[in-house]
Amino acid sequence: MQLDPLQQPPRSINLATPDFLVMNGTAGGGRSMDGDAEMPEDHKTILATANAAIMDGDFEGFLKFCTEDTVWNFVGDTILRGKQSVREWMAVAYKEPPRFRVHHMIGDGDFVAAIGEITSTDEDGNTRPYAYCDVWRFRDGKMAELQAFVVLAS
Repeated sequence: MQLDPLQQPPRSINLATPDFLVMNGTAGGGRSMDGDAEMPEDHKTILATANAAIMDGDFEGFLKFCTEDTVWNFVGDTILRGKQSVREWMAVAYKEPPRFRVHHMIGDGDFVAAIGEITSTDEDGNTRPYAYCDVWRFRDGKMAELQAFVVLAS
């Protein structure tokens, strides 16, 4: 899949600034700005359910948990913008469904980080193990943004 070379990565945010805390809705000390309690456990459940759909080869089942304007940044590699772009990437990258082994899932407000291993098959049919850390940002109960740090495992 060919990506538009003019695509720009999402802007960087300094997580230590009060602006980020207000924008993220966590300036109230662990509560959203409208007073509702945060639900990182719900976000972790959503991510686990979505990942199970991928392992079953149900890409549309996964995509129903993503926003239409989802952005996936494979740090140092590819940026996908929008659900259709992700759908097209999955059709190529996941000809055989990958296998996940999540070691840790950490939720904080609208963010969930998943650390683990993923095994996928490349275009030559070789199975490759990777170590990964995915940082997901949720919006309105759906996965809106991914920062994926993925390296070939030894």
